[in-house]
Amino acid sequence: MNTTLDIAPEQLQAIILSHGWFSLKPFLADVNPPRLIVSFALSDGMGAFEVSAKDGHCELKAIVGDVDRCLDIAENCLSLDVFPEVLYELAGKNWGWLYQNNMGRFLRSPTLFEDCCKVICSTNTTWERTESMVENMVSKFGAQVGQHIAFPDPKTILTLGEAALKAETGCGFRARYIIGVSELALSEQDVFMGKGWQPLDNDAFYERLITIKGIGPASANYLSLVYWKPNGFNIDSYVTRRCAEIWGIEESGILPFLTNRYKGFGAYAPLVFWFDITKHWHVSDVNVSAMSW
Repeated sequence: MNTTLDIAPEQLQAIILSHGWFSLKPFLADVNPPRLIVSFALSDGMGAFEVSAKDGHCELKAIVGDVDRCLDIAENCLSLDVFPEVLYELAGKNWGWLYQNNMGRFLRSPTLFEDCCKVICSTNTTWERTESMVENMVSKFGAQVGQHIAFPDPKTILTLGEAALKAETGCGFRARYIIGVSELALSEQDVFMGKGWQPLDNDAFYERLITIKGIGPASANYLSLVYWKPNGFNIDSYVTRRCAEIWGIEESGILPFLTNRYKGFGAYAPLVFWFDITKHWHVSDVNVSAMSW
């Protein structure tokens, strides 16, 4: 049975292109037309679903598992708890590209735990290495869900141990941090495996992330954007490069420039900044394999 979602195909495409997560397993994504397949294996069940465009709207098809559980996971992955209209009201004519490109929502993993592991795999390395580490984790240790494979759960990762995780995935020093966040996910399951993160305000969410070994200020800020709890501008190597390419700004001048440029958006300024430097991805003939990180 297919379920209609309250988003248009253009919005689904914008969510997929919101950041590079679409290229990390177990996601399978296309943009022309937009299509996303997600698999998950959690303590309360496993499943896989496809979200695709049809006749001007988007539909969810449960491939494996209960349709209501798939819908619940899809609402999180597609950030359907987010209402970007608040950005559009502030945008006005000068920032009209925000709503013209349906920007606002981010693609998330089924759990905060999975997103924490992925952001740890993105530190101090190339994007190609990040993709490889995550793919190895999924293909070698993820649970089989029909014809798909889910991201490994915390218990599986802890059973492997640091040495095996390092050897089998190529994640190097990050292995001990992934082990650490796996332990945390089991001790705080509501936050990292469920929806316990939702009531946390922006500061509390950031502070919870920044205490995790392996997640520094840039990574914590990045996840805060993805979960719509911005807590400052995310200034990492990609952002620094983009600021130099677009505005010719050196790293020391980035923060004051951004503070002034986005002051009209208040607490939402970091969100608008991210979409500003990535809006070149949101074009009708975009080739996802050519997106530069």
